[in-house]
Amino acid sequence: MKKQIAVVAEKENDILNILKQVPEIEVTVFHPDGLASHDLSPYEAFILLGGTRETACLFNCADRPAIEAEIAKGKRVFAEFYGSIGPYQYFLDNQSTRYSRMIYVNPDNMVDGLDFGDILEEQCNVYTPKHAPTKNRKSILITQKHICAHDHVLPTQEEIQPENVQTLWLEQDNLMICTFRMCNFIRACFAPKKKWRKLVEFILSWVTGVTVDSSSIPDYYTQGHYQETEPFELQAEHTVSRAMKWFDEAGILLEEGKRGMQEGFGTEIYPDGTRRRTFNIRDDCMGEVGMMYAMDYVKNRTERSKQIAGNLFSYCYDYMQCKEKGPFHGMVGWTDSAWGVCYTHDTARLIVGELLQNLYLGTDTHMQEIQDALDYLIRTSGSDGLRARRLDNVNLDEEKIRQIHSSPCDDPEPGDAYFFMALLIFYKITGLERYREAGVRGFESFLKIYPSYKGNIYTTSRLTGTVGPLAWLYYTTKDPRHKKVLYDTVNELKTVRHSKGGYLEWVFNGEVPKPNVGDEGSMLVENGNPIVDNLYVVNWLPLGFIQAYFCTGDPYFYDLWKDITKYFIHMQIYSHDPLIDGTWPRSSDMEKTEVYAIPNDIGWGPWSIESGWTMGPVCAGILIGLCAEKLKSLF
Repeated sequence: MKKQIAVVAEKENDILNILKQVPEIEVTVFHPDGLASHDLSPYEAFILLGGTRETACLFNCADRPAIEAEIAKGKRVFAEFYGSIGPYQYFLDNQSTRYSRMIYVNPDNMVDGLDFGDILEEQCNVYTPKHAPTKNRKSILITQKHICAHDHVLPTQEEIQPENVQTLWLEQDNLMICTFRMCNFIRACFAPKKKWRKLVEFILSWVTGVTVDSSSIPDYYTQGHYQETEPFELQAEHTVSRAMKWFDEAGILLEEGKRGMQEGFGTEIYPDGTRRRTFNIRDDCMGEVGMMYAMDYVKNRTERSKQIAGNLFSYCYDYMQCKEKGPFHGMVGWTDSAWGVCYTHDTARLIVGELLQNLYLGTDTHMQEIQDALDYLIRTSGSDGLRARRLDNVNLDEEKIRQIHSSPCDDPEPGDAYFFMALLIFYKITGLERYREAGVRGFESFLKIYPSYKGNIYTTSRLTGTVGPLAWLYYTTKDPRHKKVLYDTVNELKTVRHSKGGYLEWVFNGEVPKPNVGDEGSMLVENGNPIVDNLYVVNWLPLGFIQAYFCTGDPYFYDLWKDITKYFIHMQIYSHDPLIDGTWPRSSDMEKTEVYAIPNDIGWGPWSIESGWTMGPVCAGILIGLCAEKLKSLF
C-alpha cells in the first residue's frame, strides 16, 4: 500500500514533481488557504512548500491549528519558506543571498554525499532569518556572506551557532525547517547539482520514510557534449549554429540589429528560475556580434547574416559615433547610457570586427568611419602610443587632449593590445603608413609593461587577450623579438591548460588577491581552482589562435585553435530553456562540468551570459577557423 503524503503548495514546482514520480507514495496537494477544512488524519507526513511565493508563506490563523496538531502527533513535517511554524519559531523579513552562499555544517554526516564545509550555491535567493533559539536544534545548512573559497570551507563553531544564519535544520525530531526558497532548486540551477540533489533526496526520504530518487526530473541544463568519435568540423558547425540560434530565441537582436542589440543576461537567477536581462546597447558587444554574423556570411554565404552584420556595424557608426568637428570627432560612445564615455579596448573590438569582415570579403564598408575612430583614439593617446583605459568627455577639451598627446600615458591599460591590432589590420587593408607607425609604436611601449604592469600581478586574461594582437604585430614587422613574445605567451598559457581543454584562471607572479565583493572581479580564489573564465580569459582564444596561424603560417596555432574549439563544443549549454540553450556562461568548473564559482562580481558572475565578449567572439573565431584553408591565402 502506498504511503499517503500531503503536499501543501500553491503552484507546481521541482520538489512536487519529484514526489509525484515516487512509486511508493501517493501525493495529495492542498492549497495553504483552507487547509483546516480537510481531514488530515489519513496523511502520514506533510511537506509544506512556500517557496513559489516572493515572501514567506503564512497559514491563516484559522488553518494553522490543523497542521500544528499533526506535528504534535509526531508526524514528520518539512516546512520550506514559511514565516512561522511550530510552537515557537517565526522568521524575519526576506534577506538577499546574492553575495552569500550556503554551507553544509552537520557534523554527523547526516546527508550521504555531502561533507562538512561543502559550499552550496543557491544563486540569487532570499532567506528569512531565524528569530527564536532552539534548545536541541540540529543544523544542516547555514548562510555566510562573502565566503573566500571555491567549493569548500571550514567554518568555526562561532560562525555556525548564531540563530540568524540557520537556513536548514531539525527543529525537533519530526520537524525540519528551511528558511529559503528551495522548491525550484533544479530550474533555478542550484550548484553543485549533484550535491543539491543528494540534499533534497535526503530531506524527502526523511519526511516520507521511503527512498526518494530525484533522477526522474532531469537537470535544467547539461554540459560535456564533445564526442571524440564524431567529425570535429560537424560538431563545430553545430555548436556555432546553436549559439547563433540563441540570439533569436532569447530576443537579443532588436529589429535584426537595426535598433542595436541587448547585452545579454546578468548572473542573477531568482528562486523561480527567472533571470535578470541586461538591456544595455554597447559598442563592443555589437562589434563582436557583428563580426560573428559577418563570419557566418564568409563561411556560409547566409544573406540574413550579412544583413544583420551590416545593421549592427551601421548602428554603431550612424548613431553612436560623434560626427561633429571638434575634439571628440570620431569618438564612438560606449553605451546608450554612457554616451560620453570611450573605452579603448571596447571601441577597438568594434573596429576589429568590421575590419576582419572587410579583409576577408575584400569590401570597404565604413572605412572612413573606422579611420575617424582610429584617429580619435590616436589623438587621445600619449606620446608613447599608449592610451588610458577610459576617457570621459566631461573631463576633456582641446587643451586637455593636447596635454594627453604630448606626454607619455601615465595610466595605460595593460590589456589594450586590441587597439594596436586594429591599427595594424587597418594598415594591411589601406597601406596607410601612419597607422602602421602608430600601431608598432604603441605596441613597443606596451611590451615594456607586458604582461606585468608596474610589477603588479598578471593573470591568464592578460595573456589570452594578447595572442591575436601579438600575431598581427609579428606579421607586420617580421621582427624575431615579436615572434618570441608571441610564442612565449602561448607557452606560458599552456602551463595552465586543464586536461579537459580550458585554460584555468591563474595568477602568475604573486598571491591571488582576495575576491572583490560588489565590484567587477575575478572568479578565482586560489591557483588550482578548476575555473575557466569564458568572459575574460578563454573567450579571446579561438580568434587569437586562428589569427596566429594566419600571421605565422605555423600549423601549431591551428592545432591550438582546434583544441580550444573542442573545449567550447564540450562546455556549451544544452537546455530546453531558450534563454540559455547554446550559450557559454562566464564560469565553467571543469571538474564538476557545470556553472559554479564565487558570485561576488557585481554584474558578471558565474551565470552571466554576454552577447559580446563571449558569444560573438567565440563563434567568430570558430567560424574563421572553419574557413582557414580559404582565408590563409590572404596572408
